[in-house]
Parts: sequence; C-alpha cells; structure tokens
Amino acid sequence: EKAIELGDGKAACNLGFMYQKGLIGKNNDQPNYEKAAEIYEKAIELGDGKAAFNLGKMYLDGVIGQLIVVEKGKEKKVSNLLQAEKLFNIAKSRAQTVEDKNCVKNILENIKKQKLESSIEEFIIYLREGLQLKGLL
Repeated sequence: EKAIELGDGKAACNLGFMYQKGLIGKNNDQPNYEKAAEIYEKAIELGDGKAAFNLGKMYLDGVIGQLIVVEKGKEKKVSNLLQAEKLFNIAKSRAQTVEDKNCVKNILENIKKQKLESSIEEFIIYLREGLQLKGLL
C-alpha cells in the first residue's frame, strides 16, 4: 500500500495482481477481487496501463460487475462490456510495445462483436414480446 502513497503505479498494479490471485490478504488462498479492483483503480490514476488491462480483464471475465439474470437460468454481468471496453481503451493508449497494442486491439474488436451480438439478441427478444402482445405470434 506504500506504493500507492509514493505514487508508484507499477508497484500498485503488482499489489492489485497479488490480491487478484489470492497471494496476499486475509485468506491468502482466495482471490480478493474487490480489493484488487480498488488497487487497480488507484494504479490507473497513477498512469499504469497494465492495471487498466488487468481490471478490464476482470470485467470481461465477469468476476466483478453488476449481476442480472437472463434467459435459460444463466447469469450475465450487465456493465461488463462497456466497462471493459473503457479500460482496454486506456490500456491501449498506455501500451508500450506493439505486441501489447495488438493484443488490446484484438480484445477491443471482440468486445465490439459481443456488443453487436448482444444488441441483436435484445432486439429479437423485444420483437417477439411485441408480436406476442399484439397476438401475432
């Protein structure tokens, strides 16, 4: 935590990673995603791009975010794609190597595809509901 006080974004990112993987904390064998996210946010404020990547990945993987229940009993995080996209854009702008930039670029392209697929699915659901209400289906 001293790293944050000293303004060391990279060290703060490493600390967040240790919480994310359960290497430190009250339950050393259990990830503390909330604490990791909190520390990643501070590391991002200190200019660390890797922290933005790691936090974006947590949103994308669904380990943090808002929960809603969708069809077929599956749960989905509502704000994950938008939040992940925002964080990956930060990571892209701070990437230091071509490989890192390309990696983030590919992830952002996949997020755009997922958002489009999700929009199409939502449209179909609303269309069905509208047709059912009018007795046309």
